[in-house]
Parts: sequence; C-alpha cells; structure tokens
Amino acid sequence: MVETRRRGSPAVGRVPSILLLCANTEKKGPDHVSHNSIMMDRIGPLRYKDLVTIPNAMGAFLADALRTNNTEKINLIAEIISIGSAAKWYGAQS
Repeated sequence: MVETRRRGSPAVGRVPSILLLCANTEKKGPDHVSHNSIMMDRIGPLRYKDLVTIPNAMGAFLADALRTNNTEKINLIAEIISIGSAAKWYGAQS
C-alpha cells in the first residue's frame, strides 16, 4: 500500500486570523474585505472597492488621476493609503 500525504493549503495557517476578522462585526466594510483578501491570497493583487492592482502600480494610477483631475480616483488612492491596505499588502509579501 502506498501512503499519500496531502499538502495543506497555504491559507490553512491563516484560518484562525481570517475567522477572527469575520467574527468582528464592527469591522465590516471595504477595508475588511480588502484585509480578508490579503489574508487569503498573499501574493495576489490588492483589492479595494472597484480597484484591483498591485500597489507598485498605484503611482502610475495616481499620476493618471492627477493628470485628468479625477478626484474619485485620487480619493480612492488616499483612502487605500490612510486605512493601511497598501502597507498590509506589502507586509503580507514577506
């Protein structure tokens, strides 16, 4: 008989943290969804509201928003920075 071992998913070690985030009803909102997506997919893009990007591209995104005077995009980038989603994404990369 050949023994086979199943490899655990990379997210298995993060399940307690994800469940704790889900249990905290005061944190529901776009930042909560963004943080959960970072926890579940550490090497994936940053997801916040309708923006899906790698934070390295946010400079070009912001430059385009400033060039076109798109205050909605400018405010979105400011919100991502102020709530710490970009910093959380960078921290998850290590």
